[in-house]
Amino acid sequence: MSEGSSAYQQAQWHLALSKYKQAMSTAEIAFPKQLKKDANTALASIVVVFFNLADTYMCLMHYSQARQQYEQCFGFLEQQLKHNNTDPDLNEAIARAYSQVRTEWFLFKKQRERRINLPDPPELERIENKLQKNSFQSVHYMH
Repeated sequence: MSEGSSAYQQAQWHLALSKYKQAMSTAEIAFPKQLKKDANTALASIVVVFFNLADTYMCLMHYSQARQQYEQCFGFLEQQLKHNNTDPDLNEAIARAYSQVRTEWFLFKKQRERRINLPDPPELERIENKLQKNSFQSVHYMH
């Protein structure tokens, strides 16, 4: 990913996109193994690449592709909640990642809403509801 960041810093947007896409492929391959070691690092490795891709698309003024990165990131987090919802530590890591993505989404949305109205991705509400449900369940089981 450092090659992508280097290209980004030099305003070589197309090269940065290529390098970030390679970084995503690498992160996706490593994800299952990394998830077992450290959920926070595993999730961050994917989420950061989504952010980098979105930022690069923004620099190219490809706003719909930037939005797609956020949507795909929300979809990725939602998928993790569906498949790994019994591990409280993982749920906490997903909640932290979701909070970061949600913040970045609202900043992106605020920038873009000056020109167009952007509805929230449907995954946003579903993830929030699932996280609230998981949080309630873990509190309930602790008593």
